[in-house]
Amino acid sequence: MVRESGFQVSESGPQFYDQYVRVFMAPFVEHLMAVAIKPNQQVLDVACGTGFATRRAAACVGPGGAVIGSDINAAMLSLAETLEEAEGAAVRWQEASALDLPYEEDTFDAVICQQGVQFFPDPTAGVKEMARVARTGGKIAVTVWAPRAQSPYLETVFGVLERGFALNPAAAKATCVEAGEAAVQSWFEGAGLAQVAIESETVEVMLPPFEAYVANHIRALPPVVVGNFWQADEVVRDQAFNEIREALAPYQKASGYVVPFTSYVASAQL
Repeated sequence: MVRESGFQVSESGPQFYDQYVRVFMAPFVEHLMAVAIKPNQQVLDVACGTGFATRRAAACVGPGGAVIGSDINAAMLSLAETLEEAEGAAVRWQEASALDLPYEEDTFDAVICQQGVQFFPDPTAGVKEMARVARTGGKIAVTVWAPRAQSPYLETVFGVLERGFALNPAAAKATCVEAGEAAVQSWFEGAGLAQVAIESETVEVMLPPFEAYVANHIRALPPVVVGNFWQADEVVRDQAFNEIREALAPYQKASGYVVPFTSYVASAQL
């Protein structure tokens, strides 16, 4: 089994991820639920991270359903298991590679993945594996970030990191699907799913004030993206923070920043 993802975090990373990444994920999780989830279903959330989409799915299916959150990252799942579960279906957590899911064919009514497919070593193989474990008539649905320029906060933060600190600039670029809808379409079609619906959704997200948010969000990112940022001289880090602050100035409000984020929501019915 593949033991590493393109977005592996450890130590305190999962806590920061759950608290600070969720801020701008939440609207797209709601769209994912609307597209894919119905009451009383059996649901698998692939690459679930700390499980905020998983728990939302559990609330949507209700006590008559069942939900599994799977992820290759043990540290993410360890935190997920400690967080308060939503009312609704019971949730089970499973360490597993998205390319080798430990489930039989025709098991789930819906298989979802929020902001994970773009990090798979082989996105087409990942979507195909999701389809394998879904039932006939079931739904596959994923969210992936649109080209980075369409999400100014991501463009700013990842741009600063890759220019000055990232050990692997390609990892920062992989966060968003720079090839656009055509790439997402190719993943589904390559997995044998011809009828693909792809929506581009832009949501203005309220982010907390700079001092309360940006550094903590960077702490949620994996070493492959952050590189030597936290080992760099404090003066160098301050210069990077100032660059980010200046770039975000047009979005500043009294209580923080209102910044647009754009994601694709892609789905197919088996």
